[in-house]
Amino acid sequence: MCMWLRMIRQVCFFFLGIVCVTLSNILYRPVYAGEVSGDIELGAQQGRTSTSDNNDVRTKNQTQRLNLDYSDYLYRPWLADYRLGGTLSESNTVRDSDESTTSLTSYRFNGKLFPYSPFPLTLYAIENDTDVTMQTSPDSSIDTKLYGADLKLDFYTLPTTNLFYYGQTTRSNLVSVLSEQDSSTGGINMFKRWEGLTANLRYENSDYSEKYTARSAQANRLTSSWVYRPSDTLQTSVVYSDYQRKSDNPDATFDPLYSDQDSRSHNVSMLWNPTKRVNIGVYGNYFLDDYEASRREARDGRVNIDYNLTDHLSAFASGYELHTDLNGEAYNSRDKRSGLAYTRAVLFGSLELQGRLSGGRFTRQIESANETQQQDGSFNQTGGRAELGLQMGSLMVSPYYDVNYGYNGQSNIHATKTVQQEKGLRLDGAVLGGRLNGNVSYTTLEQESDMTVNSEQFRSYLNYEHRVLQRATVKLQAGSSYTKGHVENATFTEFTQTENTEVHTSYNRIDYVTPVFGSNVLCSGSYLTENRTNQSGVEEHNKLFDVRFTHQFGKLFSEAGFMRKQSETGGIVTEDSIWFAKVRRDFSFGDK
Repeated sequence: MCMWLRMIRQVCFFFLGIVCVTLSNILYRPVYAGEVSGDIELGAQQGRTSTSDNNDVRTKNQTQRLNLDYSDYLYRPWLADYRLGGTLSESNTVRDSDESTTSLTSYRFNGKLFPYSPFPLTLYAIENDTDVTMQTSPDSSIDTKLYGADLKLDFYTLPTTNLFYYGQTTRSNLVSVLSEQDSSTGGINMFKRWEGLTANLRYENSDYSEKYTARSAQANRLTSSWVYRPSDTLQTSVVYSDYQRKSDNPDATFDPLYSDQDSRSHNVSMLWNPTKRVNIGVYGNYFLDDYEASRREARDGRVNIDYNLTDHLSAFASGYELHTDLNGEAYNSRDKRSGLAYTRAVLFGSLELQGRLSGGRFTRQIESANETQQQDGSFNQTGGRAELGLQMGSLMVSPYYDVNYGYNGQSNIHATKTVQQEKGLRLDGAVLGGRLNGNVSYTTLEQESDMTVNSEQFRSYLNYEHRVLQRATVKLQAGSSYTKGHVENATFTEFTQTENTEVHTSYNRIDYVTPVFGSNVLCSGSYLTENRTNQSGVEEHNKLFDVRFTHQFGKLFSEAGFMRKQSETGGIVTEDSIWFAKVRRDFSFGDK
């Protein structure tokens, strides 16, 4: 008996020792220094703006910024970790005789409690204070606060749940914005995935208030989605959304935050492929938007059926119905279509040919408040594409031609005929030790009905990048587009309305990057020209020249350069010349 008692006592002391060691490891934390990181930045800029009407403005700017972050944990990393940070910056700008100073003070905090557990809690807070002092205008300040919490519950048997809350306060005494706004949002988000079923549910409650106008409102939003896919041949989905906002101020009309609004939308869809040849799609939607004096309610449904008779020939049928109620006035529309479609692609060496042919009939019925319109007719579309791939050394040249002919004949209005063609050439490959890619295309569209439309468009772009020596790189870019359109409306027999449009754009850009005399200083330059002519005939020309030197030694980064911009619009020329320099020092020390 004594032997058994001694064994039991030894076992108890053994487990007691394990418990004591475990508790000591949990409660005792060695002294570690937290990690401190951040950067210091100094910048200066001097510029001059001149216009063709002899209006010159000189600008000087100096900026100082300190960014600091401290990260650490409490007791053990599994208990809590946090990160504290702040930013101090000041920018002084002298513009001719006017001087302004902008100061920014920013604080931030982010912490996690039990970050490695199934229920991590995240707390965060951000505050930004901006003060602007000007010689010729009243001082102004903006204070923005953002804080919140997020609790994540992740268990095997329950859906993943997030409880979130955040609030924001903005105060301003700007002359143009005399307001103080508060907002807060809280809610819950749940997500769960079962075998073949995925569900998501989210609820939000928001409060808004504005002190200056004494307006306030409360809003609730509920969204839910369910996707069921038991196999590769069937998928169904349901999406539900509801938004309600109630204003405490009856006089707040047509305001995006402080007026009454009731919006709902429901969507149901099903995609079913019972066999490899049959595809069935069913869709349904419901929409309600009740916003002040306007109320719109709509319901629509669609059914599509595709049956592949052969590998290239298929039959299709669809039915669509829409019911709309706008401010008490009902509107119904029904559309039924059926037809055949044939597609084929063949390959002759490097030449690829594709063909498309489809046609069918349709019936459309429109019921408005006062009348019913019945339309029926036929439609067809024929098209094809030819592309030839030519390998010229390491360069692939691919000319192509794409054409589509469409016809839509209706019983009570003129038929619509459409012809669209696109001719183009694609380039891709290595040329002269560099990489070249580009595309040139010309597209035309002709459409004849009650309204005749003719348009043509030319588009091109070309990119070439070449590495010179070992580290220097030059990149050339060019592109242009030209669009011309003509619309002739002959719906009314008394007159004919004609409208012409013509737009031109083009650009050229050169980028060059190279080290300076084999050092760690990198020189980069850019030259850009842009030309535009809008449909009113107004021409715009822009030029940009930018050269800068950058150097990085460890955690010290410096940059200096010159930029010149010139723009001409409507005969007025504006030139900007800017010298700039910036030095940034990153730092970090300490160890957890």
